[in-house]
Amino acid sequence: MKVTVPENYSDISIRQYKNLLTAWDSTEDTKEAALKTICACCDIEMKVVESASWSDIEKIVDMVTWLLQDPDPSKLDLPLQKTFTLKDVKYGFIPDWTRLSLGEFADLETFTGAGAYENLEKIIALIYRPVIEDRGYEYSIENYAPSEAKNKTMLECPMDVAVSALLFFCRIGKILVKDTQQYLRATEKKTR
Repeated sequence: MKVTVPENYSDISIRQYKNLLTAWDSTEDTKEAALKTICACCDIEMKVVESASWSDIEKIVDMVTWLLQDPDPSKLDLPLQKTFTLKDVKYGFIPDWTRLSLGEFADLETFTGAGAYENLEKIIALIYRPVIEDRGYEYSIENYAPSEAKNKTMLECPMDVAVSALLFFCRIGKILVKDTQQYLRATEKKTR
């Protein structure tokens, strides 16, 4: 049997990624953790993995250990994916963050506060919504209406989309800290 091993974030879904993290953390037994990890990231049954040789298991685990580490914003060159298609539906990143509704803001605050990776599909369902009008360089997305069905759909979102969005926020945060410091220094000089 041929097994496809994820080589980058585009090869794994949010569901697989979350299952991988759960599998890895669910046991202290290294062999069992390795087997569960392979099942999770390669979408295969345990009975298939158990029939593989231990050397093949070790090779696969070595190939996917990068997935067990938090993405490093300084080392990843992954630009924000403004749109992507999932199950024949085009999704768009919120195009205008100045128009964020109270519900969007509150839910985003709640989801990230409770753990970004634990709530990743909910965050992605909030910030990426179906495109309702596409004008090439601009698009409009549907209004925010959270649902379990939308969250479940986003479990199949490729991780490169999710990671690119998380990196976007990390990068924006760094820029805001730098700009705020410069602004405060300039304001302080004016008040002297």
